[in-house]
Amino acid sequence: MPLEAVLRGIDAAFEKWHSRKVKTQMVNSLAFCAQAVLTEAQIMAEGAPARPRAETAPPFTVDELRAYLEGGAASLPAGY
Repeated sequence: MPLEAVLRGIDAAFEKWHSRKVKTQMVNSLAFCAQAVLTEAQIMAEGAPARPRAETAPPFTVDELRAYLEGGAASLPAGY
């Protein structure tokens, strides 16, 4: 699976979710993006021009991600 198809599929899935007026179903796994990733991979395999990716601001800053990951790593049992 090409990385570009995965990235485009994840972007497409989240754009679709963000455009919903009612967000009753939360995104809690990458399985939410599976169909969009497969669709993007098929588009790329058929040689169709890829849809341009919209440039958006990242949802988290690098410092926020670092703090989150460090907090998660600190809570792991010894030996991980």
